[in-house]
Amino acid sequence: MVNKWPVTNLPVKAGNMVVYKAAEDTVSISNKDHFTIMYNTNIDHITMKINGWYFGKTSGLFGVHDNEPSNDLMTSFNKPTDNIGRFARTWEVGTSSCR
Repeated sequence: MVNKWPVTNLPVKAGNMVVYKAAEDTVSISNKDHFTIMYNTNIDHITMKINGWYFGKTSGLFGVHDNEPSNDLMTSFNKPTDNIGRFARTWEVGTSSCR
């Protein structure tokens, strides 16, 4: 147990979700044909690939996914900001401001 969570070996499958070690320093989370999130532990870098069907249909920390940089930092209140800290805080889970 780590922080009250059971420790397990990869890969882990739960429904359509799969968590697996993609490379020596990369862990991937995949949901079939919908998205893949890759975390490189060596350089602390996250990459997300999302199916084109979701074009313009997302929001939150990963943006709107519409190739328009002006709305990448849209708060949970649908207001643009240039303050990355404020942006992230509006999307915190467990607060009344999370949508």
